[in-house]
Amino acid sequence: MKKVIPGRYGLSSALCTALALTALAVPQVQAQTAKDKEKADKSEAKATEDTAVQEVVVTGSRLRRTEFNATSPVQIISTEKAELEGVVDTTRILQSSTIAASASQIDNSYTGYNVTGGPGVNTLSLRGLGANRTLILINGHRVGPAGTRGQVGPVDLNTIPSSIVDRYEILKDGASAIYGSDAIAGVVNVVTKKKSIGGSFRAFASVPEHGGGETYNASLSQSINEGKFHGLFNLDYYKQEALRQGDRDYLACPQQRITYADGTRADVVDPATGDYKCYGLIASVLYTGNYYVFDSTQANGLKRVIYTGTTADESRNSRATAPYMQDRYLSKTVISPVTRRSVNFTGGYTFDNGTEVYGDFMYNRRTSRQESWRQFYPTVNTSNPNNILKATSYPIILIPYNVDQDVRYTRGLLGIKGDVPEIGFLKGWTYDVAAQISLNNSTYGYDFIYNDRVNATVGASVCNTALLTTATSCPTGGVKYYRQSTVETGIFSPEETAFLFGYEKGSTTYRQSYVEASMSGDLFTLPAGPVAASIGVMLRKEYINDTPGTQAQKANYWGLTTAGQTVGKDNINEVYVEFGVPVLKNLPFAKTLDIAVSSRYSDYDSYGESSTYKASLNWALTDTFRVRGSEGTSFRAPSLYEQYLGNQVGYSTQLSVDPCINYGTSATISETVKTNCAALGLSGTYAGLGSSATVYTGGGKAAGLQPETSDNRTVGMVWTPKFTNASVAIDFFETKIKNQITTYGSYNIVYECMNSVGMSSPYCSLFTRDLTSGSSTYGSVRTIQNAYVNVAQQFMRGFDLTFAYNRRFNFGNVSVSSQHSFVRKWTYQLKNASTPTNYLGYVGYPEYVGNLTASLRRGTYTFTYSGTFVGETSDFDYYKTNCYTGTLFGVANQSYCYDMNTEFYANHTLSIRKSFNQWSVIASVRNVLDETPPEISNYGAARLGNAALTSQYDLLGRTFTLSIERKW
Repeated sequence: MKKVIPGRYGLSSALCTALALTALAVPQVQAQTAKDKEKADKSEAKATEDTAVQEVVVTGSRLRRTEFNATSPVQIISTEKAELEGVVDTTRILQSSTIAASASQIDNSYTGYNVTGGPGVNTLSLRGLGANRTLILINGHRVGPAGTRGQVGPVDLNTIPSSIVDRYEILKDGASAIYGSDAIAGVVNVVTKKKSIGGSFRAFASVPEHGGGETYNASLSQSINEGKFHGLFNLDYYKQEALRQGDRDYLACPQQRITYADGTRADVVDPATGDYKCYGLIASVLYTGNYYVFDSTQANGLKRVIYTGTTADESRNSRATAPYMQDRYLSKTVISPVTRRSVNFTGGYTFDNGTEVYGDFMYNRRTSRQESWRQFYPTVNTSNPNNILKATSYPIILIPYNVDQDVRYTRGLLGIKGDVPEIGFLKGWTYDVAAQISLNNSTYGYDFIYNDRVNATVGASVCNTALLTTATSCPTGGVKYYRQSTVETGIFSPEETAFLFGYEKGSTTYRQSYVEASMSGDLFTLPAGPVAASIGVMLRKEYINDTPGTQAQKANYWGLTTAGQTVGKDNINEVYVEFGVPVLKNLPFAKTLDIAVSSRYSDYDSYGESSTYKASLNWALTDTFRVRGSEGTSFRAPSLYEQYLGNQVGYSTQLSVDPCINYGTSATISETVKTNCAALGLSGTYAGLGSSATVYTGGGKAAGLQPETSDNRTVGMVWTPKFTNASVAIDFFETKIKNQITTYGSYNIVYECMNSVGMSSPYCSLFTRDLTSGSSTYGSVRTIQNAYVNVAQQFMRGFDLTFAYNRRFNFGNVSVSSQHSFVRKWTYQLKNASTPTNYLGYVGYPEYVGNLTASLRRGTYTFTYSGTFVGETSDFDYYKTNCYTGTLFGVANQSYCYDMNTEFYANHTLSIRKSFNQWSVIASVRNVLDETPPEISNYGAARLGNAALTSQYDLLGRTFTLSIERKW
């Protein structure tokens, strides 16, 4: 090859080395003759090329740049740096970056939650703007998604083992004009290890001091270099052990965490333990409006217990509290156990004329599992012979609920690149053509309860066979839900167990294929250098087919979300162009001034056409001071699941969906809502009668779902003083997402209806109420249709601060790097006319995150300190207060407060590396001070146990890691 082609290492194959020539500002050679000039030009180009190779092709540009002279703000994370911090997992490496740590990320701690991509998936949401708005590539090529269930869309980081990675490049602004849909929040380019000599074996272990959550990893790499062929083969094995609720004190006993005005705890004290009551899994009780446990000393065999205390005569410590199944709760997985196996190969063959045929292959298999328990509380008719209370009631029984996944992901890429024949203006141009296919084939299984069989056995008779759709008869005598041993242990008779409970599997296929071709080179030369251009085309196809189990498709699960089949496809044709223009060079206050403009046209079968643009400025005022900035538009086409998701059936409590509940005393809802609630015949103290509302979530294709667009702006300043080996960059960013794709939300749908005059809003057609005269559940919300729609906008503004320092001293080499992100505004708006909702500073959305890494290399030793920092957060603004005055535990006029704040959090790691001969050993202590995650109340943000459920905090505690590598 005559020139360096950055296409495989940058994010698209486009601008050629000529663009690098512009930025590096190599002095032009004056030649007296045409022959001398041609010789001088070739010499200059070769010298420039050699210089460029010393730098990296940074994501977001075809220029060979570093973090501190790139046009767009970029963060580069090397795997060496991550290993010195005791991290070998791609998920943790990327999610701990400052641009990701601004918001909670989806990882293995979301056991029991319905997340995009299915349980066990690990995704990346840059700036917290959504995983679907973050584009991830490998060596400049788009990566296909993986996961389970009908909402597969984002890339699953489980599919990318860190042992194949050389570095991660994170572009911090939108780039749809260059890379296409999804690049709204930013782009991650995973640059893998390429040509090498020899091989290596690495073994890694991470063991928390308090047990649970251990991680093990082993990888083997071997290079192949035979003549003009080069290749790198890699095997990787990764195992994450489960962390369970009982493994940590702050997870084991979820408490209310309420305090009185004087600061003393107000929580209920459990007389059985003498400590504050746990609220993990209330079970082993009968509920009739009050809670009862079996007690043979009582006349009727039952003893009343309290849950939280509801009347004045129930002082907090006067009676036994309702039991919860502590042993079973403690066995629940907090971090899912995961096993991953990967086979990877990358290589190429170079012909005599410089043309290279190259390819990548990846096969990854993930098996993961979430182990939990759930409450089973069938409401048994008062006339049913098995209802021993002969009253409207239900037992609360604890039963196992386990979910597992088997995700198989295959990716293959074949490409060819070289020099374009020197014809006309194409002289010196290069080309790159690549075809890729990625295939996700997954299965997933789950425990469930047959809804039809429950319905058939809770009526007035022990068995109503007319309600059975999956069986022809019931167990002899029906199901004895009130049997004491069953209520207390969750164990049914073998016949009842076979009748009520099942396990079934579903399957998910997601296929992505595309062909991309580009050419790049110089158009002509200006006084400041050559004008470079790149043109390219991409033809892409996407296909999804998720087939849940038979009973899931029939919505025949008791108390669980179900779904129909999700099938859809899309074809995308795109063309893009980019120009790099050197405007000024070697002038006062303009060492270099370059601009770059790009545009992309996209045609989707699903919704039509779209176009985006981006313009960037890179102005080096002096050798040490640079100003950079960009402005452009990005877009995101509706993903396949957002268009075609088969109706998912879920359940929400009346309190979480109905603004009419206690509307008479509410200070947050409008008078229009109150008027409409009263018009329905509901009292001001309406308590939300009936069971949960059924919520249907589906794709928005039929409703005309459109792509979302965004405006992105960045302005940055970079200082690289020559008197010291330090670099400082500050970059301001602003992103506005318009026409955002999301579900409107169950509560928002009901509220929009109730907040319209005479309930005239179109949203009123999306839900139903029980308005049957005389009904015991009159007024309750029964069903809600919550499909994917376009809403108003999301807006974010802030700035990043980056610092780096390197210097050689007599005692060794010192390097320091630090990144900090400050979010100054973050709002979300459902309608143009509505008041924006503030996200900034809430639990999980800190205003500040940062990190610092300092290393000393002395001889064969490397000593490293690294720290991560998370600013304080609070849900105070969301709820307008965290303190209230009212009835608490049956006592009126009590002043009490919820714990809704998290303090500043810092996590520190120390490590040492010793290199000798062909061996390298790294030992580290993560979370040296054994910092625990902040604990909050059960009112407000989600939590695990008492710990805030957000990925910014370490759940494992002090952890010891050891990595041993042997190279040959």
